Amino acid sequence: MSTLRNSQNQVANGGHYQRQRRPGIAAALIGLMLGFAIAPASAQEATFITVNVPGASGTSLGSLNDRGDVVGDYFFANGNRNPHGYVRYREGVFATFDAAPGATSTKPTSINLRGDITGDYSGTGIHGFLRHPDGTIVTFDVPGATGGTFPIGINARGEIAGYYLDAASGAHPFIRDRHGVITIFEVPGTLVGTGISINAKGQIAGTAYPHGFVREKNGVITTIDVPGAASTAVRAINDTGEIMGNYSPDGHVNRSFVRDEDGVITTFDFPGAVSTVAVSMNNRGDILGNYTPDGIVYRNFVRDDDGAFTTLDGPPGTLVQEPEYINDAGEIAGTYIVVRSEYVYLRIPARKGSGHDYE
Repeated sequence: MSTLRNSQNQVANGGHYQRQRRPGIAAALIGLMLGFAIAPASAQEATFITVNVPGASGTSLGSLNDRGDVVGDYFFANGNRNPHGYVRYREGVFATFDAAPGATSTKPTSINLRGDITGDYSGTGIHGFLRHPDGTIVTFDVPGATGGTFPIGINARGEIAGYYLDAASGAHPFIRDRHGVITIFEVPGTLVGTGISINAKGQIAGTAYPHGFVREKNGVITTIDVPGAASTAVRAINDTGEIMGNYSPDGHVNRSFVRDEDGVITTFDFPGAVSTVAVSMNNRGDILGNYTPDGIVYRNFVRDDDGAFTTLDGPPGTLVQEPEYINDAGEIAGTYIVVRSEYVYLRIPARKGSGHDYE
């Protein structure tokens, strides 16, 4: 995920869950949030750590877990630029790997607290993999996935959610349980769907254009539509059952929302912004995102579960940053660009885990 997942293009275009650069979307507040607070970026103090695989020419971000471990892919400037997988443990130690012998690319997309990693790799076709903490790797394919198997999220139990592509490149969601049993499901009334996020309860949230959806552990599926929206795309579900994502009122402009465990939807926008997009959410209900006040310059924020915003600075000396993941400790992982190469950063708040304080 750059490795940043493209919910905005999903909303407007109904596309598959794919990698993107800085999103170009718009968002607005429609009155459900009556009060807000903003902590200025100038007040922030944080530690930034560069996550770059030693010797790599570029490093991309796949995910961040609550321990502070980061996964993603990297490449060397040796002509082929084939990506390999990595995990950086919070202690600063790297482990690199390829999902299978002869793999031409390995792209980790998620890591759970235990250190299980899932993602996809290419060789002859595109396949899924699960890497255990001891380094052993299991590969798998969804039956009928002639266009590829794409795992997106893994929960604490080792259950994996994602999607596969059929022969016509149609996307369909799946879940793989910890025993390796794969279940394919469809969202009623839709032709394509992607499972994007899975929580500790086994609830899966995703997008089946033009709707969002949540699938319960027992298989019951509920579609999610922001009132008045032309389309709705889901980004994440946390362990309490809160769901967040983005929506489009007209097929072009996209806005953000959060849905609580009771199904109540609240839309939001960074105050004064012409564009706002939510990208990640932790179990406290804090939402990470970016906004633009003018359609040109993008800035970053955290919105806490009370609706208060805090603006965030990127790594010092960088001009283009994309925050992509936030964990329960308030640590944020993102990417930045230097001379057309991508690198990963980890932002550690000065008072990690102290309420909703990200300064």
